[in-house]
Amino acid sequence: MKTWFGKCLIVMLFALQAQASQRAENPHPLSPRFLDVLVSTDHLTKSDRASMERRKAGDESVEWVIPVKIDLNALKGDRFEAFLFDRHVVIRRRESNLAPPQYGERWQGEVWLPGDAPDSDHMGLRDADFLIRRGRVTGAIRIGQIVYQLSSTSNGAYYIFKQDVSKLPEKDDVFVPDDAIYPSGSSTQPSYYIDLPIPRPSPPPQQIHTARIVIGFSTEAMDGNLNALVDDIHYWVDQSRSAYSASGIPLMLDVAAFAQPGYTESSISKTLNDLRRTDGPLWLLHQARHYQYADVMLMVVKGTNNWECGGTHNIGSTRETAYMVVRRGCFSQGSIAHELGHLLGAHHNQEEVGHQPAKYEFGHGYYRDSEPHSGTPGFSTLMAYQRSCLYQCPRIMRFSDPRAIHNGHPRGTPYNNNVQAILLNYGALANYYPDPPRSNQSAQPLHTPQGIRWIPAL
Repeated sequence: MKTWFGKCLIVMLFALQAQASQRAENPHPLSPRFLDVLVSTDHLTKSDRASMERRKAGDESVEWVIPVKIDLNALKGDRFEAFLFDRHVVIRRRESNLAPPQYGERWQGEVWLPGDAPDSDHMGLRDADFLIRRGRVTGAIRIGQIVYQLSSTSNGAYYIFKQDVSKLPEKDDVFVPDDAIYPSGSSTQPSYYIDLPIPRPSPPPQQIHTARIVIGFSTEAMDGNLNALVDDIHYWVDQSRSAYSASGIPLMLDVAAFAQPGYTESSISKTLNDLRRTDGPLWLLHQARHYQYADVMLMVVKGTNNWECGGTHNIGSTRETAYMVVRRGCFSQGSIAHELGHLLGAHHNQEEVGHQPAKYEFGHGYYRDSEPHSGTPGFSTLMAYQRSCLYQCPRIMRFSDPRAIHNGHPRGTPYNNNVQAILLNYGALANYYPDPPRSNQSAQPLHTPQGIRWIPAL
């Protein structure tokens, strides 16, 4: 471990020299510095260092992990600088008409590099988004396929890690067989499912609905740092909510509760099979879902780079099968929104359907390959696989829709219209459980085998 941090220190010294040379090119020298690399790591504890090293271990998409210092006051303005270890950027605030986050405040902006012309068009491939809650900040800066994610250790020390999302595995999603999820030998649900009547409304289209999600996590995914995991989950659920809103889908996503079952993971498919059983090792999520009126169950695992990014029961869902599994390392690839899209009837692009039939002939993801001769960048929507592209088509946080335009081109075709498929199902999914009674919103329940704890939300 000493060798690892020694190498990091040497690289940081070279990076600081690069920083000094870039300052002369910085078009906004008076901008406050929001994020900066720390030269000294003396303040880090042994557990801090171990936590940072584990963040990179087993994930080939993560290139490095570096401690940083943060100035929250910089987020009060409309522009700031960030030194990202291997590059220096300026970020300008961008106005947003998206729904506010469930908790905290959001700061959104566009990323500018030294040498960019004032009227540069970044084709939607550079953005920054931060969530400020409980006096702390979580977020990410995206430049094409590279994502710089901001996180913290259990002792509150900030760090960033650089992730190349193009290196995340594009294996087929895992789907479990389409059969009953009740305990073996039983034809009824557990007692805590029986006493609550579940309405089956047929809501009118385009009405705003809220889907409540109960989120469990494995021991490996928590990695000894509950606060950082909760912050990450809130941030990426909010990003998923924004993806649905920006795609014209009036679906709000709220975290209803957390569950800590003490689960040891082994694979995505095994976790899905365990999650489907109400009397299995993940029974706690079912109980938390019932008590907190949650429509969907999400289990977060850590996994390795050889694992798939997630899985669901099927294309489409019922109240009994509205569950999904997502790798924490794939949050930045939009995997929460992607797997939820499957539960809402959306499928991959046609080339990647595999053995799981589409629910709708029009409900496919869409990609447009880049055009090297013209320099026009490509893109793939949330349900499409980038591996289908001949050149490059980085994923955008939008669903396919032929009525929408991205970089001057339609974002779908009549046969690649995930938005239409989702609009047919989002109201039903958001009503798998009735709305809960009013409750104190300053804390959220954490279900454990020993009982319920409360996590401050504000």
